[in-house]
Amino acid sequence: MTSPVSINLVWLIVGLPALVALSGALGWLLCRKRTLEMIQFGHTDMVTEVSNLAEFQRCLRREIERSKMRQSALSLILLDLDGLHQINEQHGYSGGDRLLRGFASFIKGRVRPSDVVARYRQGDEFAILAPDTTEHAATELVDQFRRDAEPYFIGDEADGMMMPVRFSAGIAAFDAKTDDPNSLQDKAEAALASAKKSNKSVAVQGS
Repeated sequence: MTSPVSINLVWLIVGLPALVALSGALGWLLCRKRTLEMIQFGHTDMVTEVSNLAEFQRCLRREIERSKMRQSALSLILLDLDGLHQINEQHGYSGGDRLLRGFASFIKGRVRPSDVVARYRQGDEFAILAPDTTEHAATELVDQFRRDAEPYFIGDEADGMMMPVRFSAGIAAFDAKTDDPNSLQDKAEAALASAKKSNKSVAVQGS
């Protein structure tokens, strides 16, 4: 007959570690599920950890209403990162994701807490919604981005994936007195398209 002491000893040697391992695995799965749910139903882009497009649209509606009510300035900057397609081809999509995260970090380190940085419609496009910012101030901000980008590289030196920061920019300002609420995005997108088509680095108001 097996003694209680022997049973307890077997439990301590075999059963308890197995239970701890199982609990840890279940905890990791629950944590992972919760993280994915937060990304799916939340406000953050999974790759870059900036706001996703849905959150950007919510913030845009809020800031436009605020601008109209207070007659305050509001600008939208769209940035198109160069080189993503090349990196995806040479280093795979994981390399492209590292490039996007690096660019998002570059942007976040140079804006105010009140600004909204978001992943925009295309994979390599980012938006900066800047409350209380005139068109002139937004242009100066992008100019500062460009100066800071000259010595700045993003990527992973270990696998040879280091790239200088290159981007095109479109800038638009919201006129609370005359603009339609939907016009700010249209103007910024037209400005970005103009910058890319003409090989200019920055275009303002679609001109």
